[in-house]
Amino acid sequence: MPGLQHNSFTIYLMKIFSTLFSLIFTLFFGRTLAQKRPILKPDQYYVESTFLSLKSTHHNYFNGSTFFIGNNISEKFNLAVGYEHSRNKFHNDNDWFLYKLRFNSIVFRQQYAFLSKEKFTLSGDLREGFSFIKYIKEEPLINKNYRFPVKEHGLYLYAGLDSKIKLSRNLAIVLDLGLKGLHMSTNVYEVNPHGLNIMTGLQVNL
Repeated sequence: MPGLQHNSFTIYLMKIFSTLFSLIFTLFFGRTLAQKRPILKPDQYYVESTFLSLKSTHHNYFNGSTFFIGNNISEKFNLAVGYEHSRNKFHNDNDWFLYKLRFNSIVFRQQYAFLSKEKFTLSGDLREGFSFIKYIKEEPLINKNYRFPVKEHGLYLYAGLDSKIKLSRNLAIVLDLGLKGLHMSTNVYEVNPHGLNIMTGLQVNL
């Protein structure tokens, strides 16, 4: 009997704390969420700059930066055009030794916000573009220590998730994660780094 009474009292206390917690959560967060408005202001121009790092499927990194100018077409959708630069000192691609790789890309971006609060936005992020590529190539299985310059160009593609944390009315932190191909080529003799890409930076409303 004492054990049953103790268990009943414990359950009773748990119910009280659960009820109080639910009430506090509803009053505090319910009021906050009710006051939230979409972060995207229609017809708002902005500039955005980020640092990036691509981890390729060959387990090395292409680091660089981006710069975009965009416009919020609506409360959910925005368009931007920009420039991206990525580089790598050395890349082993199927027994080719590639040095001083440089990727310069003209990029068009579309973002759709499917979660939008006063201080936070989560969006789908699609990017298409054109990459201009140059590097130094060595083919050690054919002619070791002989290096020659290569220039290529091709399709750039990216798909990911973009999040923005608003610091003030006109300033937000950007964090973006997705999959990227710097040169989507079917030619096996061309370099085509692709893999997981992360970007972080700032967006400023104009």
